[in-house]
Amino acid sequence: MSPSAYLAKALPIVQKANAISLRYFRKGFTQEEKGPGDVVTQADKEIERFLIEQLGVLFPGTGFLGEEYGAQGSQDLVWVMDPIDGTANFSRGLEFYCTSVALVEKGVPIVGMVINPVTGECFSAAKGCGANLNDMPIRVSDATLRKSMVVDGLGLSLPQQRERLARIGRIAAETWQVRILGAIALEMAYIAAGRLDIRACSNQKPWDVAAGAVLVQEAGGKATDFAGSDWRMGAEGIVASNGTAHDTLLGLIHRKE
Repeated sequence: MSPSAYLAKALPIVQKANAISLRYFRKGFTQEEKGPGDVVTQADKEIERFLIEQLGVLFPGTGFLGEEYGAQGSQDLVWVMDPIDGTANFSRGLEFYCTSVALVEKGVPIVGMVINPVTGECFSAAKGCGANLNDMPIRVSDATLRKSMVVDGLGLSLPQQRERLARIGRIAAETWQVRILGAIALEMAYIAAGRLDIRACSNQKPWDVAAGAVLVQEAGGKATDFAGSDWRMGAEGIVASNGTAHDTLLGLIHRKE
């Protein structure tokens, strides 16, 4: 089956998961702490169970890798999912969150779906077929480095925060604006749509970025590891950009103070 065929069959299922998160978002939920500063809600677990069940029926033989329930089945062709990316935002009533699902073949993402249930924006891409927002083609911006809008995050631990602040400082000195929004998959979808231009992360999980990577690439941008190779599962770090100054970005990331 081609990437576009997988996307056409899987997208309605991911869209149906929106109703679950909206129900919790509007009516309330309980949450628990997975680790310092890291929360999980009833909605995260219910959405991931729904996606595993529905995609498993539609695509027997594919595996799953999710934030809440880990790896299941074959990992050669695997659905990689974050039921709610931006759980902290979601838990505080902030509308910047999404459901993110990718299909990854032997480590390479070939389908990506990122949906914000509140706004109804559905970002989707299949390898070799371009990227879309609600069925309309999207492209990365042509902003130069100096005019780029950067998005980043601080992480949960003090060492992460120190490392990221240093990186943000190096990039901010060469760009226009910096934002911290709290949902990396949706941030990468925004890069694909030309709303943002740069996102770097050193300790991402596959479910954080797999869908966003194919979205950015199919929209004409770059999504690489810190060495500059196309991002794949197990890569060290990710840099997503509109591509206008990607090599310069990699240099800024590696530069020591």
